[in-house]
Amino acid sequence: MLLHRQEKDFKNIGMELSRSTLSNWIVKTSDEWLSVMVSRFHEKLLSQTHLHADETPIQVMKEERRPNSSKSYMWVFTSGSRTDQPIRIFQYRTGQAGKNASEILSEYKGYLHTDAYSGYGVVKNIKRCLCWSHYPRTMIIRVASLEAA
Repeated sequence: MLLHRQEKDFKNIGMELSRSTLSNWIVKTSDEWLSVMVSRFHEKLLSQTHLHADETPIQVMKEERRPNSSKSYMWVFTSGSRTDQPIRIFQYRTGQAGKNASEILSEYKGYLHTDAYSGYGVVKNIKRCLCWSHYPRTMIIRVASLEAA
């Protein structure tokens, strides 16, 4: 939505810049100039005692070697609201496999609050805590599993 508005604003002053060009500028700037800062935030995040994590599907159009119907995922990791250093990091990944969480959290040793997604189970050296808002769904899944056995 934001890039759509910027595209229109540039057009109003006589500059034809497509959303894909603006998007590419954001990606390039992030890769070249902000990666050092994100790495530092990641390091600080991993030093926290409690983290929260979630992944959500997103659709990326015109992604190289992938059809537009492919699901990608934005993984978010945050230090929570009760920390002295609130940090939130977003990591784009092409899939939902637990190896993504494992790679991002490979150096983490602490409590990880998540939903019941089994992919977080592959993360080593953590104490996993399930989210209370997902608790009823988790119990339904477990009861159904026990009944099927």
